[in-house]
Amino acid sequence: MEQPRNGLKLIIVIPCLAETGIKQTLDSLRQNSGIDFFAECMVVVNHSELASREIKAANKNIMESLLADKGQLDSNNLKFIPIEAFNLPDKKAGVGMARKIGMDMAVKRFKEAGNFKEGVIVCLDGDCTVQENYLAEIERYFRQPRTNGCSIYFEHPLHDENQQAIIEYELHLRYYNNALRWCGFPYAFQTVGSSMAVATTAYEKQGGMNTRKAGEDFYFLNKIIQLERFGDLTSTTVFPSARKSERVPFGTGREMMEWERTRQLLSYHPDLFMELRKVFGLIDQFKEIGNPIELLHQNKIHPVFTSYFTKQKLNEAVAEAKANTATLSAFRKRFFAWMNAFRIMKLLNELSVSAFPKLPVQDCASWLWSEISEVPPALDSQNILLQYREFDRTNPKSNQH
Repeated sequence: MEQPRNGLKLIIVIPCLAETGIKQTLDSLRQNSGIDFFAECMVVVNHSELASREIKAANKNIMESLLADKGQLDSNNLKFIPIEAFNLPDKKAGVGMARKIGMDMAVKRFKEAGNFKEGVIVCLDGDCTVQENYLAEIERYFRQPRTNGCSIYFEHPLHDENQQAIIEYELHLRYYNNALRWCGFPYAFQTVGSSMAVATTAYEKQGGMNTRKAGEDFYFLNKIIQLERFGDLTSTTVFPSARKSERVPFGTGREMMEWERTRQLLSYHPDLFMELRKVFGLIDQFKEIGNPIELLHQNKIHPVFTSYFTKQKLNEAVAEAKANTATLSAFRKRFFAWMNAFRIMKLLNELSVSAFPKLPVQDCASWLWSEISEVPPALDSQNILLQYREFDRTNPKSNQH
């Protein structure tokens, strides 16, 4: 592998498991080659030791093709680096492991280039395309002092065979994220593995990427988000694939398969977010009282919420936060380190089974839209998705402090 150039600024990491469309992704990145800084793109061609002969053969062909085409792919400022990660231990092989291999190597290369403190690691997938200003806008975003990371704006293509499925899935993603923001959760950002970037310093500080076979992006990025100085990058766009897939137990591909079976996507009941908003509205009072659970009772929070927080030992968590903070802002930060994205999702999933059954995503999205916008919600799912897209693009959030 060639030595990194001094001043290397960005490294894009792409896991590739028999991705037949990887050339389209790389051609899309090549449209960004007019940048005025040095960048690299690592394609981690990976498979498990137990992968089928077909996958192993496909990966071998992809690796040979990437090496043969490297001269054509490279430009003065953007270099492509194929990485062979074949026959990984089956226990850990997967997208998390592939991302980790590339991201860890990116850290090493930034250190070799003498630019560790300024380096940015970008995550993309081998079935995506990107806008022509993608690299330039990421580099510009990280010029902000001490920025730890960003969630990059994305739009799934809506002209595929499973168009209605992806409309409803993306609508769910946007509804969920905006509902958490409406509740007052300060760490609500999209956590899509193909649409994120982190500072090298933040990556190393939080212990690097995990090796989960699915959900690696959610778990990783939420650790970065809690460092703060994280935000939405909406001046460019990633276009992820809307294909069906059984490779992982959840995520876009799996949701496409499930929609094909049910012809409907359900999402979290609005009442869940209404109750959560009431709870979050009491946080400042938690700091001043001895029994937060009693305060929930006094404010007529739904009994299943109060029961859930009792089981989760809310009183003990608040006492610990009070004992270790002097200011209200520090208390709130410590509280939300406890009431984090994982705990919120666990709450929503548990209470959706019993007290608050899920509803069609369009119904949920229409309710929230009426709360956050003065414009009436569209009457069909595609057009309400377009409303949410415009809202998200023009209302970027940041927890920069």
